[in-house]
Amino acid sequence: MRWGARMTMLSLGGRTVLEPFLDPQKNAFNLVRLVAALSVIVSHVFVVAGGSGTAQPLELVTPFTLGQHAVNVFFVISGLTVAASLDRSPDAFRFLANRALRIVPALMVYGLVFALVLGALVAVVPLADYYSDPATLAYPLAVLVLFSHAPAPDGVFATAPLAGMVNMSLWTIQYEILAYIGLAALFVTGLLRYGAVLLALVAGAAAALVGVEAAGIVGIWPGALHPPLFALCFLLGVAAYRWRSRIVLSPLVLLGFLGFAVLAGRTPIGPLAYVLLAAYGALLFGTLPAGALGRWTRHTDISYGTYIYGWPVQQMLVGFFPGWSMFALGLAGLVSAAAIGFLSWSLVEKRALALKRRFAPRRQQAAVAW
Repeated sequence: MRWGARMTMLSLGGRTVLEPFLDPQKNAFNLVRLVAALSVIVSHVFVVAGGSGTAQPLELVTPFTLGQHAVNVFFVISGLTVAASLDRSPDAFRFLANRALRIVPALMVYGLVFALVLGALVAVVPLADYYSDPATLAYPLAVLVLFSHAPAPDGVFATAPLAGMVNMSLWTIQYEILAYIGLAALFVTGLLRYGAVLLALVAGAAAALVGVEAAGIVGIWPGALHPPLFALCFLLGVAAYRWRSRIVLSPLVLLGFLGFAVLAGRTPIGPLAYVLLAAYGALLFGTLPAGALGRWTRHTDISYGTYIYGWPVQQMLVGFFPGWSMFALGLAGLVSAAAIGFLSWSLVEKRALALKRRFAPRRQQAAVAW
């Protein structure tokens, strides 16, 4: 189906489903991911420049900040696309190897770039002390295991409003990895073939999300929300692939989810309502025409690099230009992170993904019967 025809169907309320748009040449999911990465940067500039007590966009009117909504979108699209990948090439080892090629090389290079170059530019200690600090030497490897909790090199961002916080965007990667492992486990055990199992997992994650919120656990331990939240987002993406021929895409349905979310507000079911809105919105907008930018992002996926460099770039800008307005810092952060993300894609990620061919089977196996 041509995109122009699809737009006519949507405008007339016609019925169209997700399945035809899972062809990478017919969707804009990479563009949605890029918009999500840029949204995280916009959200973070408020706390990077103003400190941890500064409210982020949407924080006061929805259960999540703008950045958190964007991360939820990341997990939904990830569940959709990696489920499709596993179905096309049903081998657990190859699946996990490909996921490692997507995450590890760029993250390792980020660690090296920060430890050797960026950190030295912002450290308040002599360079000799900086480069001899064990945390500096260990950072490229520590970031692969500890992510945002990797010990900061000596003197880095020491005078920033969020002092010593090298990269607070990386903490979500651990949940992404766990999601990959969980999906591989479902595949190996054969449970992935059963729709009832997937529905039960989605329902369980949704119930846990509402339960954690209703019990007030989040007020005591904010991190308690993350496991059910990210599990639900990822599983919704997997479920969307599982029932891709039945997922109807319609602006009217999106409006229904929006109304539900607004009514739920900041009640215990609010997070669930906004996750459903984000999930359906990601699917709908990812299948709409996106012009030249959509075509470019199909082959140039700079979202991951933009995401992992966004925080330290913003920290550096705040340190170098303390008199800049929030708008100027945000705009400079967006442009700088996107530029570095392009370099990361061109020099690291694309080359690493080319290694997938080494794990490709000599003969394509039959797809999993989902």
